[in-house]
Amino acid sequence: MAVKNGTVIETFRGAIFDSINEPLLVLDSELSVLTANESFYDQFKVVTEETVGKCVFDIGNGQWNIPDLRRLLEKMLPEKSIVKDFEVIHEFPTLGKRVMLLNASDIHSNEFIPLDLILIVFQDVTDKKNWTNSILELNKKLEDSNMELERFGHALSHDLRGPLSAMVVLSELILNDYGSELSENMKESMIRLDQSAKTMNDMISGLSELAGLSHLSIIRTTVNLSEIADKVIMQLRMGQPNRSVDVIIQHDIIENVEPSMLLIVLTNLLKNSWKFTRDSSPAKIVFGVKEMNGRKTYFVNDNGIGFDVKSSKNLFNMFQRLPSGKTFEGTGTGLAIAKSIIKKHSGDIWAESEEGKWTTIYFTINP
Repeated sequence: MAVKNGTVIETFRGAIFDSINEPLLVLDSELSVLTANESFYDQFKVVTEETVGKCVFDIGNGQWNIPDLRRLLEKMLPEKSIVKDFEVIHEFPTLGKRVMLLNASDIHSNEFIPLDLILIVFQDVTDKKNWTNSILELNKKLEDSNMELERFGHALSHDLRGPLSAMVVLSELILNDYGSELSENMKESMIRLDQSAKTMNDMISGLSELAGLSHLSIIRTTVNLSEIADKVIMQLRMGQPNRSVDVIIQHDIIENVEPSMLLIVLTNLLKNSWKFTRDSSPAKIVFGVKEMNGRKTYFVNDNGIGFDVKSSKNLFNMFQRLPSGKTFEGTGTGLAIAKSIIKKHSGDIWAESEEGKWTTIYFTINP
């Protein structure tokens, strides 16, 4: 009966052992191979006769005879230690150069039959390692390209600002000193030249600001966004004291953010609402927070000109302006900058609107 039970147990053990995909070895206290599973034989192209009963450092033409591995395995049983993620890089005759991770643990028991065994699991991580190295190499190339592009952008910005400033100064000088002598067509052309130069200068400033944000680190602080919004609105009112705008700011909106960056976001969003409600009577702007789809979501809502969402898919890209906002000043950089900052805070930003009635910009902040 004992023999029969032993046979059943051995069959059961073999079935489980051979069903494991990773190559496995079981060594005795002398580091000789007691058994191996089918995955070991398949992967390393060896046979039972060349494996079982042999010292692990002798099998496969000594391919596991690595000094560091030998030291680790030799001290496992005496010190009851384990081997975790030991990396082996080897040129196998049938596999080529492969990277293997070895994990080993002792099997110890004093019940029924004394056991002092070592189980070794082999994991081929060559493809994963190559893929990781490729990704790291690609990231390095992208980082170098971005740095080069940033240097080019700064140089271009510097080189363009000089001629643009000269154009602005000269056009204003001509209009101030000789405006009365110019024909209406010429005067209109000079005004357009002046406005175009100033717009391009603003666009360059927007590009420089966006480039500068790309390498800034986030140092978060708990701040009151309501107070920041109050200050932005106060500045807008000082710039246009004759405008009557009903502004509602929810009290004590607290969030953990980079303060200067959220100042830029709220300035751009509230400035847009202020601008696009200039023809609304009465004009109304709301800044608040609410829960949407289980997320804490901030919003800036206004009853301005609105827009067709379907025709504004690139609203948050650089220099993209609202189709219905062509008569309004601006360069189309504010929302792109806001998006960049929100992404740095691991959040999302999006817009909803109804043309001629209202617009709401939503954004989230994640830890």
